[in-house]
Amino acid sequence: MIALFSAIIGAIGTSYINFTQQNRAVVETDFGILKNSSTELFQLLDAYSKRARLGEKVDDATATRFRLTLLKLYNEADSITKREPRVQPEFTAYAQSLIILRDAAADLHGPLDAKKFVEATSDYFEAEAKFTRKVSDLQRNYLKSLY
Repeated sequence: MIALFSAIIGAIGTSYINFTQQNRAVVETDFGILKNSSTELFQLLDAYSKRARLGEKVDDATATRFRLTLLKLYNEADSITKREPRVQPEFTAYAQSLIILRDAAADLHGPLDAKKFVEATSDYFEAEAKFTRKVSDLQRNYLKSLY
């Protein structure tokens, strides 16, 4: 009877460890995609920065890629948050910054109305840093708990 109970407890423990390791692996993958998408957004922001500074037009293809990249960032951050609920406050701020950035970019027509865009970009970078730092800290703490 004790052997059966020990076997059941062992199986449950093993299953839980496997689940947490798989969950961590998915979060790591999603985090990598998020970082790549963030790099892509940074490159796309250059076109909007030129519009803000010089009044240059942002072509339709760039505007579409910009919106799709924002959506991809939101989806990846949401996926991470569903697997790691402890980042919910940072995700909420991050998601809000993406929406504000999208709206500010849509309203940007040139140097005279660039203030909203510049502030939105700054807020996005701050929210992104907090979100990624929290995810990184949780991942690092996970590794410490295994030792």
